[in-house]
Formats: sequence, structure tokens, C-alpha cells
Amino acid sequence: HPFVSLKVYFSRATVRVYEPIELRLCLETQCPKPVQFDQLEVLFSETRYNICHKADEEIDLVVTCTGPSTVIFPLSIHHATLLRCTEVRLRMQGKGGGGLTLAWKVDVDRGL
Repeated sequence: HPFVSLKVYFSRATVRVYEPIELRLCLETQCPKPVQFDQLEVLFSETRYNICHKADEEIDLVVTCTGPSTVIFPLSIHHATLLRCTEVRLRMQGKGGGGLTLAWKVDVDRGL
């Protein structure tokens, strides 16, 4: 999306079972005004790891043109698996009930 760009990566290339790891989302925009999103969804190859967050004090879903906004999610892998982030969705709710969803299919080579 030219409106908002996204980079997704894990903090390490491999991890052992129950060893902590982070998933990092780096969002950028060229829009001169801040862009506020209401919800962020991260989908994985195994649904038990899916993440859905609404904008609040813990997660800032505002993207500005002054530099990348990074959202970090701590994860713990509970069994031996090849875990992949498959899709990221950002939702912006409209005042009249409509809205906008931006979705990215994530490169399948970026798995654990």
C-alpha cells in the first residue's frame, strides 16, 4: 500500500520451545497528517498465535511521516513448529459506521 508500508520480522531467525521471541511490525507513511488506526490483527500459520489488538494506551496505532512506528509483540512458542506470520490487517473505523481495512500478505519465507 503506498498509503502505509509495512515490514514484519521476528527478533531472531530461530527459537527453541518456550524461549521468548518478539514479532516486530514496522509501519511507515508519507501522509503529512498522522494516520490513526483502530485495530491491528496479525495472523499466523497456526491460529493459536493470532493477535488482535484495538488501539489503547498499551499499543499506539498512530503512524506518522516523521519516522517508522514499531509495534512489538512478545511471543512464546509452545511446541516444535514452523511458525509463519501470514497476514497483517489494520482497520480504521469511519464516523458513519463504515471503515477501511488495509491488509498485507506476508512473505512466506519469514518464518521461525
